[in-house]
Amino acid sequence: MNKSIGQQIKELRLQSNLTLKDVSQATHLSIGFLSQLERGLTDVATDSLSAIARVLGVEASYFFSATRQQHPHILRSYEKAVFQVD
Repeated sequence: MNKSIGQQIKELRLQSNLTLKDVSQATHLSIGFLSQLERGLTDVATDSLSAIARVLGVEASYFFSATRQQHPHILRSYEKAVFQVD
């Protein structure tokens, strides 16, 4: 199942027993912003994502690997499913 970046952040935060306040204080991002991010209501800049990743003990690239593999944004003609209609 494909998880959004926000869902992944929340999952890691809970596994680390961190509150939104803890992450907010460590990253200097507001609790409201972090909450919206976890719920998929806002986007995140790369510098903010790097700060969040550092607090959660992962590389920023952690949030992209699964997403890129499951749902490519570019679909080449040879990658399309072909259906034969008789």
